[in-house]
Amino acid sequence: RLAEQYPTREFALQYRESDFAFVSRLMEHWGIAFSFEHGTRDRVIFTDSNPAMLDIACWRGPSLESGAEGDAPENPSAAAGTTTTLQFTQFGGSEEAAPNSVVEHTRRTQRVPARFATQDYNYRLPHVRLEAEHSVHPEGDGRVVEHGLHPKLPEEVAYFAKIRAELIGCGRTLHRGTTGSLLMRAGGSFRLHPDSEGCDTSLLVHRVEFRLQGGFSARFYAQPLDVTYRPALLTPRPSVAGYLSGVIQGEDSARPNLDEQGRYQVVFNCEDHRADEHRPARRMRMLQSHAGPNYGMHFPLKPGTEVAVGFMNGDPDRPFIAGALPNPLTPSPVRAERSNVRRNVIQSMNGVRIELDDGRG
Repeated sequence: RLAEQYPTREFALQYRESDFAFVSRLMEHWGIAFSFEHGTRDRVIFTDSNPAMLDIACWRGPSLESGAEGDAPENPSAAAGTTTTLQFTQFGGSEEAAPNSVVEHTRRTQRVPARFATQDYNYRLPHVRLEAEHSVHPEGDGRVVEHGLHPKLPEEVAYFAKIRAELIGCGRTLHRGTTGSLLMRAGGSFRLHPDSEGCDTSLLVHRVEFRLQGGFSARFYAQPLDVTYRPALLTPRPSVAGYLSGVIQGEDSARPNLDEQGRYQVVFNCEDHRADEHRPARRMRMLQSHAGPNYGMHFPLKPGTEVAVGFMNGDPDRPFIAGALPNPLTPSPVRAERSNVRRNVIQSMNGVRIELDDGRG
């Protein structure tokens, strides 16, 4: 039930994290939430807009009254447009929470920034300023700026500014309550009429705690339904400290495989793969000691060369080649068996050689 069209990612590295953590942080990054709907056929629902989150009554399979089953493809066990209404009833302390009422309800409002801004840099478009700003709340204070959300294009940076502003905004007003309704679930909406202040409030539930001590009760945490929900950034992004080893790839082992930007195809040695399985490669820039417009220094690397891969700001999705590493298959031109350890050697792949001898004169 996604409303937006999302770009295909050029590269995403799962690094020292579970599959669930990897998928969770990617969805949180793009503002995508997930919830469950149970019925004749249980399903995981991925959403990026409030209309896709159905009423809390739309999860059940068997009818609580008649025992009948129903599970329509997009709206299980409830008619389209169903709105469940619960009524606030002051809890007396002795009776159990009624199934159609909310016995405890509080609303908390907190200050939020007025605006959110983000900026970043894409080396593929160095002349384009990737920056955008979006309103959080007209009654907010100040401005929050975040760098490094990894947009590739101006429309992406504008989207990130929007969803981060919505993420901050959905925390401005928070509702908490307790009910005996068996329908209560995260990812569903309902109407609270009246609430503890006598108002008519439509809520979107994002967290539920079920309790069975002294009878059934469900404590819910919700926000106003008319405020766009974005999942909190709870899953930590791993930071790569140091380097990972990789190997230059190419179909012709005798010829460097460079693209129009001078980048190499690299595969990581830590990737899980079979010996006969195709290994996906990522194009990477190589760090140079000198660079400029059509000048600089670059010694091309052949396929099969081992490289050390670093990561910009530790971000696993922003790799670059930090340097080449010799090994027994691609040995250094200076080593003990050649008795040239006091010589400084530059040797090209075709044998062109520059040698500075630091031996005794």
